[in-house]
Amino acid sequence: GCFTFKEVMDVHSRFPNTFYPLFRLQVHIMRATLGDTWWDFHKAKLYDTIQEEKAQERARLINKIKQESAAINEENDDMVMKRMGVVKFYLMPWKRQAERDKLKKIA
Repeated sequence: GCFTFKEVMDVHSRFPNTFYPLFRLQVHIMRATLGDTWWDFHKAKLYDTIQEEKAQERARLINKIKQESAAINEENDDMVMKRMGVVKFYLMPWKRQAERDKLKKIA
């Protein structure tokens, strides 16, 4: 049958000696094939790649949130401008927040 990673970790945490022979086999194969140095370098490179991808994904999400927020704020400012009038909107910026708050209560 197939096991999920979570199931394997659960078994390993409850019975640590169960997978010991497999771990030892893995270590021996790694040493016999390319050596510890190569595998350590490969693990570090893989870790760095994964971290970089996570950072890029976080940056994409932050940009997406900022764009959505900017679009919402622009929409809200259009509604505030309609309620205040163009002249008041540009000449009295301190009153914009009060109008935004009124719009929030309505919506």
